[in-house]
Amino acid sequence: MISSSRLSSSVYRPRPIRRGPSSRLISSPTANYTSFAPPIHPRNTPVSSTLSRPPFPSSFVRFGSSFNPWKMNSDIEYRELKPITDMPSDDVLLIDVREESEVIQGNIPSSVNMPMSVFEKTLDKHPDEFLQTVGFRKPRPEQKIVFYCRSGARSARALDIARLKGFKNVRNYKGSWSYSATGPWRP
Repeated sequence: MISSSRLSSSVYRPRPIRRGPSSRLISSPTANYTSFAPPIHPRNTPVSSTLSRPPFPSSFVRFGSSFNPWKMNSDIEYRELKPITDMPSDDVLLIDVREESEVIQGNIPSSVNMPMSVFEKTLDKHPDEFLQTVGFRKPRPEQKIVFYCRSGARSARALDIARLKGFKNVRNYKGSWSYSATGPWRP
């Protein structure tokens, strides 16, 4: 017959399997088993402690910098554009690059027209000549500009041209006039 002390020492205890570099084994001094620790972040900190940190380094946040979609030249969506059209200002210029025959059908409130057919030539003009040609002041290179057209293709081209000409804060309204004419612009 097997003694009870020998029986308890021969109980099968499965050993945990090491599952990769993010898992590590921890043996507890108070328990007779080995368990898995939380995964380790590449900087040797538990993943759970990194989830509560801001997504950017503290120095990035400390100096007042933040994500700026105008600098990233990203597309603008209706929910961002609607407040701009409700309360127009000189800070943001909304340019419709459709032809004059299309603008007659309607436009987004507070927008100005600069047809794509003359866009590049007009953008190269002196500020006084620019004003006489299109009827509004030439935008400054750092001014925020939103381009739109019927479907988004011409406005994307206008955005690329504006970037090449040195305009830094330009965005494209992809929804453009076709969406605005049938969608949320109407009450």
